[in-house]
Amino acid sequence: MGLKLKKIWDLLIFFVFNVVLSFADNITDGYTAATLWESHPMWAIQTIFWMMAPFLVELTLFFLQKCNEKGFRAAFKHLPLVMPLVNTRHLYMLNKVKYADPMDSADQIRIEEIRMEAGEPALTEGFMESGPQLLLQIHIILCRGDITNTQIITITVSLISLTVAACRGFFMKRDAKRADPEPSPHMMLRVLPYMMMVLLSNVSSWTFIIGILKGWTFLVL
Repeated sequence: MGLKLKKIWDLLIFFVFNVVLSFADNITDGYTAATLWESHPMWAIQTIFWMMAPFLVELTLFFLQKCNEKGFRAAFKHLPLVMPLVNTRHLYMLNKVKYADPMDSADQIRIEEIRMEAGEPALTEGFMESGPQLLLQIHIILCRGDITNTQIITITVSLISLTVAACRGFFMKRDAKRADPEPSPHMMLRVLPYMMMVLLSNVSSWTFIIGILKGWTFLVL
């Protein structure tokens, strides 16, 4: 693969995983909350709460860490629709990096830094927002006995976001030498079946727990 094609491929993968997926997740959740508001405001409020959960957690850490600037930036990123904008900026920064053969070590380090800056918040969004949102929508479907097209789309996007976050987390949460913030699609596909089995098992278990705890689920999630 030529250097130009490799750069286009890297930018495309980054755009899909960090911009498109994040934007789709935010939009579908917001639309779901709007459609639920007329029939069941409490479910709509819970949907909005989980959209805000990563921001609220990071904001709490911001105050616990004596209000440092880094903590505020981390919290601000998790407001709805902010993450896609931040990652669009990262995409622009990634595009400015010069590809060469061989790659300059400084450029390689810069690429890894950009990918890590985008990857870490994506893990938080996946586990604190997409996961609980998926469980909430399944609970609503089981309570109502029917499913809307909006919920089908929301559940699908949340499941994809959660699965991608789990796969990326597998590669990112290693020691500094082996950590990979942006694994290739090939490597993602290799761990995907195992992550899906783990996630589906956990989703099934949490569905029963939510059915028992109802509105108090946020205390244990």
